[in-house]
Amino acid sequence: MQLRWPKLVIWLRPMQFLSDENFRLDVVEYLENQGHDVKKVSRRSSDSNVASLAKKEKRILLTNDSDFANTLRFKPKDYYGILVFRIHSPRFHKFKETLEEFLAIYGSSLIKGKLFIIDGSTFLEIE
Repeated sequence: MQLRWPKLVIWLRPMQFLSDENFRLDVVEYLENQGHDVKKVSRRSSDSNVASLAKKEKRILLTNDSDFANTLRFKPKDYYGILVFRIHSPRFHKFKETLEEFLAIYGSSLIKGKLFIIDGSTFLEIE
């Protein structure tokens, strides 16, 4: 029986992310150190501008803003992925651990066109 390690494949493939202004900078730096391309939006960018930039640049949006979970306003199929983090007790280690686990399961092709609401222990997938 052959074992597969999806985490290794995913980490070898850098992803493109867009970090909303409210997303942890230490997690952004961690992703960059892992070889991912992460662009940070400027302060006071509107949700519409953030969404437009993510779509235009084909980036997976990283945010803590639950407004992006509104599928009537931000239709998941129109984006390269929206990750809304709802982690309570938001310490760096918890974010890093949760994100690593998420990326070990989902690659960019499985994220595209979907919204994920991510708390510390579950990943709710919405298409």
